[in-house]
Amino acid sequence: MQMTDLEAKMRPGALSQEGFLGPRESLDSILQEDRATLARLGMSYNVIADALEKVLLLAADRYWEHREGFRVGNLLIHLVVFRGFQDCPWGCPRTIHKALDYIDFVITDTQTRESVAGPGLITHLIRDHQFFEGKESPYRVDPDKLARVLGLIHGA
Repeated sequence: MQMTDLEAKMRPGALSQEGFLGPRESLDSILQEDRATLARLGMSYNVIADALEKVLLLAADRYWEHREGFRVGNLLIHLVVFRGFQDCPWGCPRTIHKALDYIDFVITDTQTRESVAGPGLITHLIRDHQFFEGKESPYRVDPDKLARVLGLIHGA
């Protein structure tokens, strides 16, 4: 798939109402900026995706018992579960990412009070496409903030 076709699919109103990218954002620019952020943090895409996926799967597994929120250490995880699911804009088969593609989440570090929110599909997008969503997307998961909230790095 060519970048321009992929970007068109990621715009608001195409594959999703809000979009994976803003109306004028460049996918290549977003990918480069996030690559630089992870390099500065000394973090790999797999490490951050695995850490997020671990807490989300624990919370999803216990969702019906703990709808008010699920604690993992100092993290409080709230999930919103949907009947439908979000497809990967790259067209990956659902078998690759289906475990979390029907949720949105808010994770709060109860010690720092810092929170991060996003879609469950983001674990797949980070690991397989090095994509945290566009800066103009309401579903963007900032890699810096995510790493702090998950306790992978410390400080501001």
